[in-house]
Amino acid sequence: MLHAIPGEKTFQYEESLPSLPLPPLEQTLTKYLESVKPFITVEEYQETEKIVDEFSKDVGKELQQKLEAKAKSSKNWLEEWWEDLAYLRNRAPIAVLGSMVGSAPSTTHLWAPREGTQLLRTAKSTWTVTKYFDIIRKEKLPVMRSGKGDKVFSMHQYRFFFSTSRVPGEPKDGVARYFKTVSEGPCPNHMVVFCNGHIFKMEMFDENEEQFGSYEILRQLTYIKENSAKSGQGIGVLTADDRTSWAQTYEHLLCLDPINQNHLETIQSAIIAVSLDNENPKNLSELFLADLSGINCQDRWFDKSFNTIYFESGAIGFVGDHCPYEGIIGTIFNTWADEIIARTTTDWMGKPDVRTDGAVPQELIFVIDEKVKQAQIHAKDTYVKLAAKCDVYCSCFPLYGRVWVKNSGFHPDGWMQLAIQLTYFTKHSKLGPCYETATTRQFYHGRTATIRTCSSEVADWCKAMNDPAATNGDKLDLMRAAVTTHMVLGSQAMEGQGCDRHLLGLYAVSEEEGYDLPEIFTDPSFTKSFALSIFSYKTCPETNSNTFFEEMFKSLVRMQNVVTECKL
Repeated sequence: MLHAIPGEKTFQYEESLPSLPLPPLEQTLTKYLESVKPFITVEEYQETEKIVDEFSKDVGKELQQKLEAKAKSSKNWLEEWWEDLAYLRNRAPIAVLGSMVGSAPSTTHLWAPREGTQLLRTAKSTWTVTKYFDIIRKEKLPVMRSGKGDKVFSMHQYRFFFSTSRVPGEPKDGVARYFKTVSEGPCPNHMVVFCNGHIFKMEMFDENEEQFGSYEILRQLTYIKENSAKSGQGIGVLTADDRTSWAQTYEHLLCLDPINQNHLETIQSAIIAVSLDNENPKNLSELFLADLSGINCQDRWFDKSFNTIYFESGAIGFVGDHCPYEGIIGTIFNTWADEIIARTTTDWMGKPDVRTDGAVPQELIFVIDEKVKQAQIHAKDTYVKLAAKCDVYCSCFPLYGRVWVKNSGFHPDGWMQLAIQLTYFTKHSKLGPCYETATTRQFYHGRTATIRTCSSEVADWCKAMNDPAATNGDKLDLMRAAVTTHMVLGSQAMEGQGCDRHLLGLYAVSEEEGYDLPEIFTDPSFTKSFALSIFSYKTCPETNSNTFFEEMFKSLVRMQNVVTECKL
């Protein structure tokens, strides 16, 4: 549960947090060179080393000086560039490609899928959303700290968890942010509900800004469901299109009638978007697949920072735009909401009152024309093609967990990253570039840094694990070295000393200052070594998710056997 320090406010430490560090150029280039080794030949490395050396002595030195000047005048030199380059300039659809998805913990242990539970569970769940929203508005959400408790973390991302939406544009998108704390002023406190192509505005607070109880929310949801029997306009599908097409349609909607702008602002300013979905996922794999690529894309607003999906089966999922915040923010909320629901002994949340004079949900009906209808067809086609490529398989490894891993002298995160690499190497006979996120929230407006998880030590260990001549002792020694390297790289990334965000800053400066793109970014070694890059997206050889999990289970058993046999 949430346990705030008396008198402490959610956002009170933000301005006092240290600035995001800017690493020395030589340090970053040395780390970068080390990181590319597992993916290229000796000859390719020599060429890359030459390119990096020239960069460090010439244009790289100039760019670093300009970056240092920016870092002196800004507490977070990366913030705007990261949002622009990683998200807002991207012209690919948010749907499927750029969305974060998840499931409510209650789905697995409190609320098993059961028909006839959709609306009651939606009412209870959305009550927890508005409660959390109210807690943040009043700055009563406890400030997060590091595991040891010695470092305060930035809470800035919580400002964009609610009442936030991407706005399509050209050549880049914008972000509409409506959230305010109570001390900052009034804030929109409604939700928008999508159901069978209809969109409704649903009030969540009364005229005194008191939160409605779940029975009153249920009354409104029942009205929405009853009035959505026939298919609606399906405007939400437009948000599934590529960003340029959606931006053009968005502008056209604004020109058609002023009411469209009002409706769009109602959606964008809503606390969250709620989807009443008629799919019936029966397990986690089906649930995640429906979150990511379900058939009812007309009942989503993929631009919203947080969209909850309540399925006909009573299962609960989530989809959200990654631009405003990191997934951990949603995970923390879901854990909190799950605890609230588990502790509730009544059939309602909040007050049991139902208002006889309660507000009637307002349907948002857009003025559209044939051009909008054609745009809807294009968006649906774009979405269906992407959705067809999705494959989701959720499972759990039953033989051992983090306790055994820790007792064996390994960190669970490093252990699992090694398992991923071993699985990929065993199946494809080559190493897989992989990106793991490290938090930099100990710094002002901090978000993330990259951990390049495939080091030379990992490469040596993967090869030994597939070498019949290698002894278990050799394998164990190399495993320890690989995990140690991984943990060091992770710690350095959290301290703002990784190489990738720095390289991004150098790239951004070169672009802003009108330089030709430095060769370090066009060198094949760059894309070969980075699985998730703003410059290119690498794809793994086609592998069924179920098969990959089966192979990964084998890797985890092989790793356990090495440790166990060395103890005998």
